[in-house]
Amino acid sequence: FHRSNPNPIYLKEFARRMVRLRAVCPIVMVIGNHDMLKSDRTSTLQLFNVLQVNGIVVGDKPKVHVIPTEVGQVQVTTMPYPTRHLLSPKAVKGKLPEQVMVLLQDKVSQIINQLADEVDDAMPSIFLGHFTVADSQFGSERGFADFSEAEVNPADLLDPVWDYVALGHIHMFQDLREIVAQSGEDPELLDTLPPVVYAGSMERVTFNEEKEQKGFIYGEIVKAHEGYNCSYEFIDLNPRGYVTLEIKAKVDPTREMLARIGKSSIEGAVVRVIIHVDEADRGKVQRDRIITA
Repeated sequence: FHRSNPNPIYLKEFARRMVRLRAVCPIVMVIGNHDMLKSDRTSTLQLFNVLQVNGIVVGDKPKVHVIPTEVGQVQVTTMPYPTRHLLSPKAVKGKLPEQVMVLLQDKVSQIINQLADEVDDAMPSIFLGHFTVADSQFGSERGFADFSEAEVNPADLLDPVWDYVALGHIHMFQDLREIVAQSGEDPELLDTLPPVVYAGSMERVTFNEEKEQKGFIYGEIVKAHEGYNCSYEFIDLNPRGYVTLEIKAKVDPTREMLARIGKSSIEGAVVRVIIHVDEADRGKVQRDRIITA
């Protein structure tokens, strides 16, 4: 949810979809920063755990879950959005915010490594987390990001103990193994690393995302000679477009913009119009005609 106290209509519609999806496969969700109340990290999503809805697990704490599927068991390790609640009051007492963030980053690294030690190599293993990984590429949410949040070290996730690392929080699709590739590491090393992927958001929410692909990940984990191998595909949903129509008006700004609209594919899109016009010709911009078009 976008907020921790969603409208009951949203909650009802979401629950209907989860029950429908549950009939196809087990569901594991992880709590993000928008889902939780800042005071005590309570989330609306935890209702599914309280009601013990069969086939739906909400990762509201760092934990390795064993999930039964039609073809065997899979481990899903959940790491919800890390907050300073992970630190003891004594540890943060008298500390500056930047010092607290360093402590929190160290704590998150410690937790992830402890979870890795709990993983059973005999089963496929998926890591599911909601946080910022250092050196990842931000999408449009960069303008809204909380720069006081803890960033996770990529090395904590690029661990062969995981067969796939599924991440939320950043809206842009990306595989963080590219960070390793760009650092000039041995290409053979990349073959040993799990995919570490931000699936990104499935809808565009600002004009900053106008050119971004939006979709979801379809992945497959298969038994290999040693352990498991994972491959994945990004499925582009081609969601509702965000379209910018921008002109530098020469004579008649309204007529020129209407011509631009007539040549543009804007069906179903969210559209913004930008007209550069001399101050003296500002009165020639007929807003009503442009909006109607």
